[in-house]
Amino acid sequence: MTRVSVLLAVLLMLPAGLYAADEYDGGAARYLSTRAFLQQAFDGDSYEGNLLIPDAGLRQAMDTVLGHAYRARRIHYWRHGTRTAWVLDEIGRQDPITIGVVVGPSGIQAVDILVYREERGGEVHRPAFRQQFTGATLNNDNRLSVTVDGITGATLSVHAVERTASLALLLHRRVMQQAPGATP
Repeated sequence: MTRVSVLLAVLLMLPAGLYAADEYDGGAARYLSTRAFLQQAFDGDSYEGNLLIPDAGLRQAMDTVLGHAYRARRIHYWRHGTRTAWVLDEIGRQDPITIGVVVGPSGIQAVDILVYREERGGEVHRPAFRQQFTGATLNNDNRLSVTVDGITGATLSVHAVERTASLALLLHRRVMQQAPGATP
């Protein structure tokens, strides 16, 4: 009876082990390269890389949106017309999650998880979760205009994606205000 129990336990754990081995590479789940994300973001159209250096006012707004100080002094982004794409890192529980956000005139067009490094909460990469952000904008208090349904066991990762989406919207707004001919 003991051998049967051990064999059964091994067989039950086998699929989970195979799944983890396929999905995780050195502790990080790599879902999408930056290049592939940008190709999707701009539908294969040409785009230009840009650099945003936040002034004190923007930095304060960024810190408020994130709930902590944003460390990078320069932020790379990509643009084609009125559409921007942002690849940003935000801490989930303890490790950074690399998140891509595409923003257009009507708000968020797409959210993608490029690299997920946490042990738990990786469900944030699933389309059903990410699609909740489509069309989201910022309210007057710099909060998302949509309510995002959480994921049991992934609360910190969900909050990291929400903060990053809000940050991308804030940065997009600033870039569009700085565009030639724009009214602030």
